[in-house]
Amino acid sequence: STLGAWLICAVVAVDSTKVQMINSLVDTLIEDAKTTIIVTGHDVIPFHNVSGSLGNCMLYVYFEGTSGWVKNLSNVERAGNVSYSVNATNLSIDLKLGLSNIQFGFDHYSARLFFLRPSGNITVYLSSVIINSGITFSFTNDTCQLTVDKMGIEELRGLQITTKGWGRWDAVFSKVVTWIASRMRRKITNVLESHLARALMKGISDADRCEMIANMVLFLNKPH
Repeated sequence: STLGAWLICAVVAVDSTKVQMINSLVDTLIEDAKTTIIVTGHDVIPFHNVSGSLGNCMLYVYFEGTSGWVKNLSNVERAGNVSYSVNATNLSIDLKLGLSNIQFGFDHYSARLFFLRPSGNITVYLSSVIINSGITFSFTNDTCQLTVDKMGIEELRGLQITTKGWGRWDAVFSKVVTWIASRMRRKITNVLESHLARALMKGISDADRCEMIANMVLFLNKPH
């Protein structure tokens, strides 16, 4: 019926408005987090060494990287609309985060492949990193808290490497770097989770931002 169609359109319009409002809130908090990351000097983050072997008895490579780092954490944006659930005190959000021009590498690496003993530094460039994340904002007793429910790298795009020392074995080294990237996923995720969450937490500790979240929770809980 015409009335039924109108009601469906009205509900869709209200839901769309809610999503856009939450998108705007998340964008504001992300901008706060980016500023915090830069001001506190956390745009470049060190991480632990990586070592291990790759291959079999026919082709065996050992790699060790030390003084590792991840760079450009402040290049973070929301990627797509959020989805959400809400109750009296909590707003839970699922969203994708996109980081552009991310770099990671080692100030020194050494490797062994047959007679080769290449060493030096290595930088890996990623045009974008897509992160699947879930966060919950809690509002109780005039204070706000943030909990990271999940965070994981969904996709690494545009991988490029700069290094020296492999010569005609560059094809082998490309496989080594792919292996390194797979080993690094968890490390990079840990770095992103800890530092992004810390930066977001600092943002919502601000009274104005906390009030924004509280008002959003109240609005979403109202019947429309």
